[in-house]
Amino acid sequence: AGTGIVFEGDIGGNGTTEALNQLVAIAATGNITFQVAANNVLTIGQQIFAATTGDIVLGTNVTFDSGGPAVAFTGNVEGFEDGGGSITVTDGGAVSFANGVVGGTNRLASIDITSDTVNFSNAVGVSVRTTGTQQYDADVLLGNDATLEGTTIAFHNAVDSSAGETNSL
Repeated sequence: AGTGIVFEGDIGGNGTTEALNQLVAIAATGNITFQVAANNVLTIGQQIFAATTGDIVLGTNVTFDSGGPAVAFTGNVEGFEDGGGSITVTDGGAVSFANGVVGGTNRLASIDITSDTVNFSNAVGVSVRTTGTQQYDADVLLGNDATLEGTTIAFHNAVDSSAGETNSL
C-alpha cells in the first residue's frame, strides 16, 4: 500500500444536493495530493486537510466550498510544479493555514479567498508565495510575522495580528 491521500476527481459533486457533510483528510505519512481532475471540493460542513510529514500538493486549480463553516490546511501547501495549482475558497467561513508555508518550494499559481476570516499561523513565520495574484476578500489574521509574494496582493478587508500579538507584514 502507498502512503498519503490522492484525490483524482471532484469531491462532493457539483451541487449542494450532492455535497458531502464534511471532509477530514489526515495523512500521517506522505502527501495529500489533488490531481488534475480534482477541481472542486464541496461540503456543507468543515473541510480539514492535514499532512503530518508530507505536503498538501495541488496539481490543478482547486475550488474549496464548505458552505460556511471552515476550510483548514495544516502543513505545507505546494504546487505540483512551480506556478502549478491554485486555491480558490468560496463561502469558507473561517479559512486557516497552519504549521507550514504556502508555495515554499513550488509556488502556487494564485490564491483567491472569499470568506469571513483567513488565519495564517506558523511558529517560525508565515510565508505565502504565488507566481500570480493573491486576493483576500476576508479579514486576515496574522499569527506571526508574514511574507507574501506574488504579482498582485489585494486585501479587501482588515489585516490584523492575532489577539495579544504584534506582527509584521
